[in-house]
Amino acid sequence: MKRIWPDADGRCIERFIRGLVTRNATTPIVYRCVLSGFQRFVMQRDRGQLLDQQTIKAWLHERVAQWPFHIVFHRARLVDRFLDFLETEGSIASNPLHELRKRYGQRTTTPIVRALLSFSSETALEALRPLPRFGSFLGPLMLYHVTLMRDMGYRYETPANRFLYFDRYLQKNPHLEGQPLPVLLQEWRAIRPTPEHAWQCQELGRDLARAWRRFEPMIPMPRPDRRLCEQLKQQRRRPHIYTEQEVRHVLETARRYPSPCAPLRPLSLYTMLVLAYCTGLRLGEIVGLNLGDVHLDVGEIFGRRSSLNRGHCRFPTASWLHCATTCMRGDWRAAHSRPRQGFSGISNGPAATLM
Repeated sequence: MKRIWPDADGRCIERFIRGLVTRNATTPIVYRCVLSGFQRFVMQRDRGQLLDQQTIKAWLHERVAQWPFHIVFHRARLVDRFLDFLETEGSIASNPLHELRKRYGQRTTTPIVRALLSFSSETALEALRPLPRFGSFLGPLMLYHVTLMRDMGYRYETPANRFLYFDRYLQKNPHLEGQPLPVLLQEWRAIRPTPEHAWQCQELGRDLARAWRRFEPMIPMPRPDRRLCEQLKQQRRRPHIYTEQEVRHVLETARRYPSPCAPLRPLSLYTMLVLAYCTGLRLGEIVGLNLGDVHLDVGEIFGRRSSLNRGHCRFPTASWLHCATTCMRGDWRAAHSRPRQGFSGISNGPAATLM
């Protein structure tokens, strides 16, 4: 027999809100308003009985007529957290949204809500169900090879993920069953004509052929395309050089960044970008700076800390420090009117690319 809805006077809502850790004073008000409205809907619909999937679906359809979709998704997450709280303290038997997430293999609530709001909710929910791991006709072969390599002491994470991607592709294309390996690789390579994907297909083909040759030694081993490797290396190493207009636009965007709750955030972002552009400091070195590292009298900034804790430092000249301080005052032309000099430390020039 179903239990009645446990919160008739709002005490559960108040206990839930008191346990929240919020950064905004209006957050508890939003929670209280949304959860109170949801509770009234449940009480009126089911006459005090425990909610189920149909109740959640009816509430979503009733709300989508009043709110935009993104608001419905957000409010559904609030309700989901409240139902998890009720389930944890034993007030309800189960959370229908949690059960749906668990049944269809979803980590978040939004895909479940979107499926419940669709025309055919059952079909949409079934479409969310993830494909089984190594469920294609080559799945047992790939799983055996991954297990064997890990038993031999290899971590084998990247090839295993590559096998999983290819396995899902084969499950979605059952007409490829029984085709030879070159045909399978050619079909998979055609779905994304990029050098990165072509290289992934090449590595997959060699790993798959290596696994196949354990059972059929006559399977040929695909030869690596050296030109593809060189092309991929050049593409990965190609930097993006920002123009002066792009840098100015980035700095102006940082200065106008909307942050009503943290007024110093736009200035902090602007200062970090100016330091990156004018001094060549990396992100970890900028984050590790403190007031003791900046010496305005001698025109030096010591980058003693980095994300890797290497302990190295950089020494920009007075000209670069003047450029940085002038940029922070907003006088871009005056900052670029001075001649640019190199560093007296590790680097020989500014970082033209913003990290």
